[in-house]
Amino acid sequence: MRTVLPGYLDAMGMQLLRGRDVEDTDDRGASNVVVITERTAEAFFPESNALGRVLSVDFFGTPFDAEVIGVVADARLEVLELGDDLAVYFSYAQRTYPRLRLAVRTAVDPVSIAPAVREAVTEMDPNLPVSGIGSMEELVAGSISSRRALAAAMSLFGVLPIIMAAVGLYSLLSYHVRERFREIGIWRSLGARPVRLAGQVVLRGLLLAGTGVLVGVIATRWLTGSISALLYDIEATDLSTFVGVVGFVLATSVAACLIPAISAVRVDPLASLRAE
Repeated sequence: MRTVLPGYLDAMGMQLLRGRDVEDTDDRGASNVVVITERTAEAFFPESNALGRVLSVDFFGTPFDAEVIGVVADARLEVLELGDDLAVYFSYAQRTYPRLRLAVRTAVDPVSIAPAVREAVTEMDPNLPVSGIGSMEELVAGSISSRRALAAAMSLFGVLPIIMAAVGLYSLLSYHVRERFREIGIWRSLGARPVRLAGQVVLRGLLLAGTGVLVGVIATRWLTGSISALLYDIEATDLSTFVGVVGFVLATSVAACLIPAISAVRVDPLASLRAE
């Protein structure tokens, strides 16, 4: 529920789907009017055109009726990660409110016009306090700051298991090389190429990592529905995210395989044959 001045919807980039916007003539001497969102129209007038219908509203304890003069596209007004809000827009001249937020659309840096906006308001009324000037990007960033902090923490806790898995993979392959110390020495003495021996170690590690990635992708695809409400402007099944994470895991796995692979290449055939 908001009270707006003429031009607010256009300044905010909200598309007018049907009817008209609030105008200067919609003052206290005229009939009460209201502009509603498409979702609001579907909720209150599901079987008919909302234009011209009367909407009964309780405006902060004051009930009144208002004629629907326009329908605008849905918008997220409070919380970005939730669905579009049910919203109605009244004429500010008819339903005043103690506080007023001024929306200014500009083609230049919004911060650069802040002094001009403050000066224009002061010229209208020197007693009007002006505060909280900022760009829409800053407003959006502030509304999701807690979510960003949570996402950063989740990312940190997501990277730690990958590092632990890489350490575990390295330990397993190092043990594998030590257990095959004599076998690798025999292969070296028979003329096996070092690149082939290293490739076998890396391949074994990638098979283990690939199995884990496959299980993880299936489990993640199944659990994405539980995090959909926490996301904004991205799908829970975003392909680029899946590809990026899988690529990072595999790259980390390759790095974990390299040291054991180099150890296998450096095995001295004579020393391995003398070992018990």
